[in-house]
Amino acid sequence: MLLYSSLLGTKYTLNADAFIGLVIECIEKNPREENRIPGIDWKPGVRNAKYGTPQLQLTIKEYGDDSRDAAPRRLPNQGRGGSRRPATRRQANGKPQRMSEAEYQMVRARLRASHIIAIRQEKVRDGVHWYSDYVLNLTARMLEIELSRTYRRGANPEDDFSAPLLISLLEDGGYLSDDGHLPMSRRPLDLDAATKEQREGFSAAIRGADDIRLPIIYVPRDGDGSTAVDATHLASQVKGIAHVVIGPSTDADYGKLSRECKCELVKDSPMALYWPTDSGKAMMPDSFFIPRHMAAEDVDEQLRQSAKRCLVQQRRLEEVPEEQTWSGVTALILDHKADDAQHSYEKVASANQTLQNKIRTIMERQADAASRKANADADHDAQMQQLKRQLDETQSQLHEQKQQNIAKDEKLRQFNAAKRFENDVDRDAQRKQQQDMKALQDLLDEQEKSLAELQRHYQDEIDGLRRSNAQYQEQVAQLKRENNELADRTFSGGRETLLTYGTEHDLFPGEVQDYVLEAVDEALRELPSDKRSRRSDVYSDVLEANRYRKLHEQRRAQIKNIAPLFIRPGAELFRELEKLGYERVRVNNHYVLEYGGDSRYHFTTAKTPSDKRSGENAANDLCRFTQ
Repeated sequence: MLLYSSLLGTKYTLNADAFIGLVIECIEKNPREENRIPGIDWKPGVRNAKYGTPQLQLTIKEYGDDSRDAAPRRLPNQGRGGSRRPATRRQANGKPQRMSEAEYQMVRARLRASHIIAIRQEKVRDGVHWYSDYVLNLTARMLEIELSRTYRRGANPEDDFSAPLLISLLEDGGYLSDDGHLPMSRRPLDLDAATKEQREGFSAAIRGADDIRLPIIYVPRDGDGSTAVDATHLASQVKGIAHVVIGPSTDADYGKLSRECKCELVKDSPMALYWPTDSGKAMMPDSFFIPRHMAAEDVDEQLRQSAKRCLVQQRRLEEVPEEQTWSGVTALILDHKADDAQHSYEKVASANQTLQNKIRTIMERQADAASRKANADADHDAQMQQLKRQLDETQSQLHEQKQQNIAKDEKLRQFNAAKRFENDVDRDAQRKQQQDMKALQDLLDEQEKSLAELQRHYQDEIDGLRRSNAQYQEQVAQLKRENNELADRTFSGGRETLLTYGTEHDLFPGEVQDYVLEAVDEALRELPSDKRSRRSDVYSDVLEANRYRKLHEQRRAQIKNIAPLFIRPGAELFRELEKLGYERVRVNNHYVLEYGGDSRYHFTTAKTPSDKRSGENAANDLCRFTQ
C-alpha cells in the first residue's frame, strides 16, 4: 500500500557512492531509534550489500556500471495534464495495454544501457512490512522515492506520513535539478522577497509557458499581510511533491502578477493548488475553503492536511516506470543474469563448432596427403617394372659388356639401398600420423563431453533464474492487485471505516479513540438498564469490538495518586508528570506546565507550599482540563 511517492530530477554531480552515503546518513539520523540500523560498515565502491537483521535491514543493489552515467534530461511532470504525464500504459477503461514487439525491444534496449542504484530499508513489526525504497537511475538522472507498507484489512489509506529526510539532504548538497525555473526547496517562495527571475519563472509556469513537473500550492495574503496557513510548515511537509508560493501583500502587486500570469490568481480562497497541464496552456487551480464551523486555531492544520491528502492521492494514481521501482530493478538484474548465462552457453557452443571445423580440416588434409602418397607408390611401381625390363635386356649383353654390367650392378645395389631407407621412413611417418589422429579423436571426445556438461549446467541455471523471475512477476502482480483494491476502496464508494480522524492527533497512543469510547461508555450507562434497545446493543458492540481500555480513567487515577506532591512541588512531582506527557515550559512566580507539546494546553501551579486541599484541587483541575 503506497503511502508516499516522489519522482525527482538530479544533477550529474550525484554519483552512485554519494547517493548511497546520503541514504545511510539519512538512516543514521532518523529521529526514531527503532528505525536506525546499527553496524552499517559500508565502504565507497560497494554497490551490492545487505546490513541489519530480518526485522530491520538495508539492501543495496546495482544494475549496470558507472560507464553508463549521463547528464540529466527533462522529466515528465506530475500534474493532471495529458501529454506530459509519465507513461502509464493504461487505457481509458483502466486495463493494461499490451506492448508491441517493436516497442518492447526498444524499451529493453534502453533499460540494458541504464545504470541504476536501488536501495530498500525494510522493517517488520506486528506482521506488517514497512518499505522505504530509493531508486536512482544515473543514466536518465531520475530518482524515485517510495514509502509503502504491506496491505492488511482495515488499514487506513489516509495514514499521515513525514516527508523523507533524504530530500532535505539532497537539497542541502545541491544535488536536485530545478523544476523549470523554480528551484526544488523545502522552503516557500515568497513573491514579496523573490528575485525578478523567480517571479518570471512563477508567472511563466502559471500561464503554461514554462514546462514544470510538480504542482504549485499558491497561498494568497490577507489584507493585513498574513496567510491562513503556515506556508513554511506546509512546504516542509510537501517537499519533493509540490512547490509552495506565497502571494504578494499589496493589491497593486497582485494585479501586476495576475497580468503577468495572464489569468486572475486565486484571492478569495485561503489556498489553491495549481496542476501542470499541456505545454502552452494555463495551469488549472483547485481552491480550498474553510468550513464555517471550524475553530480559528484548527484552520492551519486542516488546510495542510487537505493539501497533503490531495497530492498523495494524485500520486497514487500515477504509475511509476518499472525501472524506477525495487521490483523492476530486481527483475532487470535477473533478466541480465539469464542473458549472460545464455551468452556464455552460445560462446562455448561457438568455440566447440570452431574446434570441430579445425579437426575436420586437418582430417581432410591428412586424407589428401594419403591419396598423394598412394599415387606416388603406383608411379614408383611402374618405374620398377620398366627398370626390370631394361635389366632383362642388358643381361643378354653380359658377355659383351661385362665391365659395364659391373657398374650397372653397383648402381642397382645403391638404388635398392636408398629404396629400403625410403620405405622405412614412410612407415615411421605413417605410424606417427596414426598416433596424431588418435590424439585428435580423444581431444574431440573430451570436448564433446565438456560441452554436454556445460550445457546441462547453464540450462539448470537458466531454469532457476526463470523461476525466480516468475516469482518476482507474481509478487508485482499481487502488489498491483492490492493497489487496485485500495483504489477501489478509496474512490469507488466501498464500505467506509466507522470513524475517520479529523484535524486533532493523539497526544499519547490511543488518546482520541479512548475519548470516543469513553463517551460511548458514559452514554451506555445513562440508558435504562432494565430494557434492551438498539442503541444499547450498538454501544456495547462498539465498545467490545474496539477493546475499550479506559486509558483516561487510569491516567486520572495516576494524577490523583500524586496529588500530595502538589503541596510542595519538586523534582519528584515533575518526573511523574513528565511520564504522563506534562512538560515544565516556564518558571517565574508559578510553574507553567504544557500538555503533550501543545501550546493550547497550559496549566499553572504555585511554587510556594500549600495545604492538602489545594494539592487535591490542583490535581482535579489538571484532570478536568487535560484528561
